[in-house]
Amino acid sequence: MTGLQTIAGGMRRWRFWTFLAWQDIKQRYRGSVIGPFWTVGHLALTIAGIGFLYSGLMNISQDGYFPFLAAGLLFWFLISSTVVDATNAFPQAGSILRQSSVPPIIFPLRIVVRNLIVFGHNMFVFVVVAVIFGTTPDPLPLLFTFPLLLVNLAWLSILVALMSARYRDLGQLISQLMGFFLFVTPIFWVPSAVSGFRSAYVLYNPFAHFLEIVRAPLMGEAPAGISIAVCSALAVIGWAVAVFALIRHQRKVVFWI
Repeated sequence: MTGLQTIAGGMRRWRFWTFLAWQDIKQRYRGSVIGPFWTVGHLALTIAGIGFLYSGLMNISQDGYFPFLAAGLLFWFLISSTVVDATNAFPQAGSILRQSSVPPIIFPLRIVVRNLIVFGHNMFVFVVVAVIFGTTPDPLPLLFTFPLLLVNLAWLSILVALMSARYRDLGQLISQLMGFFLFVTPIFWVPSAVSGFRSAYVLYNPFAHFLEIVRAPLMGEAPAGISIAVCSALAVIGWAVAVFALIRHQRKVVFWI
Protein backbone atom coordinates (compact mmCIF):
# COMPACT_ATOMS: atom_id res chain seq x y z
CA MET A 1 0.00 0.00 0.00
CA THR A 2 1.05 3.58 -0.60
CA GLY A 3 1.58 5.96 2.30
CA LEU A 4 -1.78 7.64 1.74
CA GLN A 5 -3.59 4.30 1.57
CA THR A 6 -2.00 3.26 4.85
CA ILE A 7 -3.13 6.50 6.50
CA ALA A 8 -6.65 6.17 5.09
CA GLY A 9 -6.80 2.57 6.26
CA GLY A 10 -5.86 3.62 9.77
CA MET A 11 -8.51 6.35 9.78
CA ARG A 12 -11.17 3.85 8.75
CA ARG A 13 -10.29 1.52 11.61
CA TRP A 14 -11.87 3.85 14.14
CA ARG A 15 -13.38 0.94 16.06
CA PHE A 16 -9.90 -0.40 16.74
CA TRP A 17 -8.40 2.82 18.09
CA THR A 18 -11.56 3.44 20.10
CA PHE A 19 -11.29 -0.07 21.56
CA LEU A 20 -7.64 0.53 22.48
CA ALA A 21 -8.59 3.79 24.18
CA TRP A 22 -11.26 2.07 26.28
CA GLN A 23 -8.80 -0.66 27.23
CA ASP A 24 -6.33 2.01 28.35
CA ILE A 25 -8.94 3.53 30.65
CA LYS A 26 -9.85 0.13 32.10
CA GLN A 27 -6.21 -0.77 32.66
CA ARG A 28 -5.37 2.59 34.26
CA TYR A 29 -8.11 2.30 36.87
CA ARG A 30 -8.19 -1.47 37.39
CA GLY A 31 -8.64 -2.17 41.08
CA SER A 32 -9.65 1.42 41.83
CA VAL A 33 -12.95 1.99 43.63
CA ILE A 34 -13.91 5.26 41.93
CA GLY A 35 -11.77 4.89 38.81
CA PRO A 36 -11.55 7.92 36.50
CA PHE A 37 -13.50 10.02 38.97
CA TRP A 38 -10.17 10.64 40.70
CA THR A 39 -9.53 13.11 37.88
CA VAL A 40 -12.96 14.62 38.48
CA GLY A 41 -12.07 15.20 42.13
CA HIS A 42 -8.70 16.67 41.18
CA LEU A 43 -10.35 19.10 38.76
CA ALA A 44 -13.00 20.09 41.30
CA LEU A 45 -10.41 20.78 44.02
CA THR A 46 -8.26 22.80 41.62
CA ILE A 47 -11.22 24.95 40.57
CA ALA A 48 -12.29 25.50 44.17
CA GLY A 49 -8.82 26.40 45.43
CA ILE A 50 -7.81 28.67 42.57
CA GLY A 51 -11.27 30.14 42.11
CA PHE A 52 -11.59 31.55 45.61
CA LEU A 53 -7.99 32.81 45.63
CA TYR A 54 -7.72 34.37 42.18
CA SER A 55 -11.18 35.94 42.11
CA GLY A 56 -10.15 37.85 45.24
CA LEU A 57 -6.68 38.75 43.96
CA MET A 58 -8.03 40.06 40.66
CA ASN A 59 -11.16 41.55 42.22
CA ILE A 60 -13.44 39.62 39.85
CA SER A 61 -16.97 38.46 40.61
CA GLN A 62 -17.05 34.79 41.55
CA ASP A 63 -20.24 34.35 39.52
CA GLY A 64 -18.29 35.04 36.34
CA TYR A 65 -14.85 33.79 37.29
CA PHE A 66 -15.70 30.29 38.51
CA PRO A 67 -17.43 29.20 35.26
CA PHE A 68 -14.62 30.85 33.25
CA LEU A 69 -11.98 28.97 35.24
CA ALA A 70 -13.91 25.69 35.19
CA ALA A 71 -14.36 25.77 31.42
CA GLY A 72 -10.73 26.76 30.90
CA LEU A 73 -9.32 23.98 33.07
CA LEU A 74 -11.77 21.44 31.64
CA PHE A 75 -10.51 21.97 28.11
CA TRP A 76 -6.91 22.57 29.15
CA PHE A 77 -6.81 19.15 30.81
CA LEU A 78 -8.02 17.67 27.51
CA ILE A 79 -5.49 19.59 25.41
CA SER A 80 -2.48 19.20 27.71
CA SER A 81 -3.06 15.52 28.50
CA THR A 82 -3.46 14.70 24.82
CA VAL A 83 -0.25 16.46 23.81
CA VAL A 84 1.81 15.02 26.68
CA ASP A 85 0.42 11.49 26.25
CA ALA A 86 1.19 11.65 22.53
CA THR A 87 4.91 11.73 23.33
CA ASN A 88 4.61 8.08 24.36
CA ALA A 89 2.07 6.97 21.74
CA PHE A 90 4.43 4.81 19.69
CA PRO A 91 6.66 3.38 22.46
CA GLN A 92 3.48 2.35 24.32
CA ALA A 93 2.34 0.47 21.21
CA GLY A 94 5.75 -1.01 20.48
CA SER A 95 4.73 -4.66 20.75
CA ILE A 96 1.79 -4.17 18.38
CA LEU A 97 3.87 -2.26 15.84
CA ARG A 98 6.61 -4.91 15.84
CA GLN A 99 4.25 -7.87 15.46
CA SER A 100 1.75 -6.53 12.92
CA SER A 101 1.34 -4.11 10.04
CA VAL A 102 -1.10 -1.84 11.84
CA PRO A 103 -1.06 1.73 10.44
CA PRO A 104 0.89 3.93 12.90
CA ILE A 105 -1.72 6.72 12.72
CA ILE A 106 -3.97 4.54 14.87
CA PHE A 107 -1.94 5.18 18.01
CA PRO A 108 -1.97 9.00 18.13
CA LEU A 109 -5.72 8.82 17.46
CA ARG A 110 -6.01 6.36 20.32
CA ILE A 111 -4.50 9.05 22.57
CA VAL A 112 -7.10 11.60 21.48
CA VAL A 113 -10.00 9.24 22.14
CA ARG A 114 -8.59 8.16 25.50
CA ASN A 115 -8.42 11.72 26.74
CA LEU A 116 -11.82 12.46 25.24
CA ILE A 117 -13.27 9.74 27.47
CA VAL A 118 -11.67 11.33 30.54
CA PHE A 119 -12.98 14.70 29.35
CA GLY A 120 -16.49 13.25 29.39
CA HIS A 121 -16.12 12.45 33.10
CA ASN A 122 -14.65 15.87 33.86
CA MET A 123 -17.55 17.60 32.14
CA PHE A 124 -19.61 16.78 35.23
CA VAL A 125 -17.58 19.35 37.20
CA PHE A 126 -18.42 22.17 34.80
CA VAL A 127 -22.11 21.25 34.86
CA VAL A 128 -22.12 21.56 38.66
CA VAL A 129 -20.26 24.90 38.52
CA ALA A 130 -22.62 26.23 35.84
CA VAL A 131 -25.67 25.32 37.93
CA ILE A 132 -24.25 26.85 41.11
CA PHE A 133 -23.27 30.14 39.46
CA GLY A 134 -26.18 30.41 37.04
CA THR A 135 -24.25 30.12 33.78
CA THR A 136 -26.28 29.22 30.69
CA PRO A 137 -24.11 27.63 27.97
CA ASP A 138 -24.89 28.00 24.27
CA PRO A 139 -24.31 24.50 22.88
CA LEU A 140 -25.02 25.33 19.22
CA PRO A 141 -21.55 26.77 18.35
CA LEU A 142 -19.95 23.72 19.99
CA LEU A 143 -21.37 21.53 17.22
CA PHE A 144 -18.69 23.10 15.00
CA THR A 145 -16.01 24.34 17.38
CA PHE A 146 -15.58 21.18 19.50
CA PRO A 147 -14.96 18.92 16.46
CA LEU A 148 -12.61 21.63 15.19
CA LEU A 149 -10.65 21.38 18.44
CA LEU A 150 -10.46 17.59 18.13
CA VAL A 151 -9.28 17.85 14.52
CA ASN A 152 -6.45 20.10 15.69
CA LEU A 153 -5.59 17.79 18.57
CA ALA A 154 -5.41 14.86 16.14
CA TRP A 155 -2.77 16.37 13.83
CA LEU A 156 -0.89 17.78 16.81
CA SER A 157 -0.81 14.32 18.41
CA ILE A 158 0.46 12.76 15.19
CA LEU A 159 3.35 15.21 14.87
CA VAL A 160 4.24 15.03 18.56
CA ALA A 161 4.17 11.23 18.45
CA LEU A 162 6.43 11.09 15.41
CA MET A 163 8.94 13.61 16.71
CA SER A 164 9.03 12.05 20.18
CA ALA A 165 9.62 8.59 18.72
CA ARG A 166 12.52 9.93 16.66
CA TYR A 167 13.99 12.13 19.40
CA ARG A 168 13.28 10.51 22.75
CA ASP A 169 14.33 13.50 24.89
CA LEU A 170 11.68 15.61 23.19
CA GLY A 171 8.99 14.13 25.43
CA GLN A 172 10.44 15.82 28.51
CA LEU A 173 10.73 19.14 26.68
CA ILE A 174 7.12 19.01 25.52
CA SER A 175 5.94 18.20 29.03
CA GLN A 176 7.81 21.24 30.34
CA LEU A 177 6.45 23.45 27.56
CA MET A 178 2.88 22.48 28.38
CA GLY A 179 3.53 23.54 31.97
CA PHE A 180 4.77 26.88 30.63
CA PHE A 181 1.71 27.36 28.42
CA LEU A 182 -0.56 26.64 31.39
CA PHE A 183 0.38 30.03 32.81
CA VAL A 184 0.71 32.12 29.63
CA THR A 185 -2.62 30.91 28.25
CA PRO A 186 -5.76 32.66 29.58
CA ILE A 187 -6.92 29.92 31.92
CA PHE A 188 -6.44 31.55 35.32
CA TRP A 189 -6.56 35.12 33.98
CA VAL A 190 -9.03 36.78 31.60
CA PRO A 191 -7.80 37.96 28.18
CA SER A 192 -9.15 41.47 28.76
CA ALA A 193 -6.67 41.86 31.65
CA VAL A 194 -3.71 42.16 29.27
CA SER A 195 -2.92 45.01 26.89
CA GLY A 196 -0.05 46.36 24.84
CA PHE A 197 2.72 43.91 24.04
CA ARG A 198 1.29 41.47 26.59
CA SER A 199 -1.69 40.90 24.30
CA ALA A 200 0.70 38.71 22.29
CA TYR A 201 0.12 36.04 24.96
CA VAL A 202 -3.40 35.78 23.56
CA LEU A 203 -3.07 36.77 19.91
CA TYR A 204 -0.08 34.57 19.01
CA ASN A 205 -0.81 31.68 21.35
CA PRO A 206 -2.52 28.80 19.49
CA PHE A 207 -3.70 27.29 22.77
CA ALA A 208 -5.49 30.54 23.61
CA HIS A 209 -7.42 30.24 20.35
CA PHE A 210 -8.15 26.56 20.99
CA LEU A 211 -9.62 27.50 24.36
CA GLU A 212 -11.60 30.46 23.05
CA ILE A 213 -13.58 28.51 20.46
CA VAL A 214 -14.85 26.00 23.02
CA ARG A 215 -14.92 27.98 26.27
CA ALA A 216 -16.95 30.91 24.94
CA PRO A 217 -20.01 28.74 24.10
CA LEU A 218 -19.91 27.22 27.58
CA MET A 219 -20.02 30.76 28.93
CA GLY A 220 -23.05 31.53 26.75
CA GLU A 221 -20.98 33.70 24.40
CA ALA A 222 -20.06 33.58 20.72
CA PRO A 223 -16.47 32.51 19.98
CA ALA A 224 -14.21 35.23 18.61
CA GLY A 225 -14.12 35.18 14.83
CA ILE A 226 -10.34 35.47 14.74
CA SER A 227 -10.00 32.37 16.94
CA ILE A 228 -12.26 30.33 14.65
CA ALA A 229 -10.24 31.52 11.65
CA VAL A 230 -6.92 30.69 13.33
CA CYS A 231 -8.08 27.23 14.42
CA SER A 232 -9.50 26.48 10.97
CA ALA A 233 -6.24 27.52 9.30
CA LEU A 234 -4.20 25.49 11.78
CA ALA A 235 -6.39 22.44 11.10
CA VAL A 236 -5.74 22.61 7.35
CA ILE A 237 -2.02 23.37 7.63
CA GLY A 238 -1.47 20.97 10.53
CA TRP A 239 -3.11 18.03 8.79
CA ALA A 240 -1.19 18.72 5.59
CA VAL A 241 2.08 18.62 7.53
CA ALA A 242 1.00 15.57 9.55
CA VAL A 243 0.04 13.58 6.44
CA PHE A 244 3.30 14.55 4.73
CA ALA A 245 5.28 13.50 7.81
CA LEU A 246 3.43 10.19 8.04
CA ILE A 247 3.98 9.40 4.37
CA ARG A 248 7.70 9.99 4.77
CA HIS A 249 8.31 8.42 8.16
CA GLN A 250 5.56 5.99 9.20
CA ARG A 251 7.58 2.96 8.05
CA LYS A 252 10.51 4.10 10.18
CA VAL A 253 8.55 4.29 13.43
CA VAL A 254 9.07 0.63 14.30
CA PHE A 255 12.85 1.12 14.09
CA TRP A 256 12.81 4.29 16.18
CA ILE A 257 11.15 2.63 19.15
